[in-house]
Amino acid sequence: RAIWSGSLQLSLINVPVKLHKANKDAEVHFKNVHAVCHNPINLKKWCGICNKEVQTNELNKGFALAKDKLIEFSEQELEAVAIQESRQIKIERVVEASEILPIACDSFYYLQPDKYAEHAYSLLVKALSVKRQVLIGRFIMRGKEHLAAIQFYDGGLLLTTLHWNDELHSIKPLLEKIEQIPDEEMQLATMLLDKFRAPFGHETFKDTYRDKVTEMIQRKMRGETITITEIKAEAQPTKDIMAELRRSLEIPAIKA
Repeated sequence: RAIWSGSLQLSLINVPVKLHKANKDAEVHFKNVHAVCHNPINLKKWCGICNKEVQTNELNKGFALAKDKLIEFSEQELEAVAIQESRQIKIERVVEASEILPIACDSFYYLQPDKYAEHAYSLLVKALSVKRQVLIGRFIMRGKEHLAAIQFYDGGLLLTTLHWNDELHSIKPLLEKIEQIPDEEMQLATMLLDKFRAPFGHETFKDTYRDKVTEMIQRKMRGETITITEIKAEAQPTKDIMAELRRSLEIPAIKA
């Protein structure tokens, strides 16, 4: 089911499109339960002045100017800001894929051509596949403006929402103690990397933790008692890295 529909605009080219999630959350989700009476806990929107639960249709948005001062907006007021461009992905530039930082990527969506837009869509797919470049634009969805990267993927177009630059953290403050590496250590480390080199094979990786949680749920359903084993594990830093590199090269690599 499409979660957004509008048009992709590149100069005078206008392509009506629909947006679909490219992945899903398969995590096992739990509700909070009161351990004393075993009743599920419900989160309520509560007004301390009116001393009652507030329904969703009674809510406004508040921007905090100070601790006790809010500027209040209705949903209609916020929607009015976005209404002019809320149905358009406006392309502003074309870039190389290598220019996009991995940490900037947020969510992934497939772009589907809408009715009568198949030819223009196919043209963009072909052009981007040949040039191996990425369209950068912006659009508004669910009351928020998104920066977006659109590229060729598996015969179609993939849209990736990007974090804005001021939302990204730098890694530099975390690397104050980076050391120079001796050539011999570097040589053994690269040999170890080569030893484990193999095709990614995404389908070969399974969520084993999720499988174990699902199995535990089934055991609980059958009335079985779960035995809890206390685990205390703390990784210790390697002291003799040369010795461990040599030993690592002797251990057979794990095969997919």
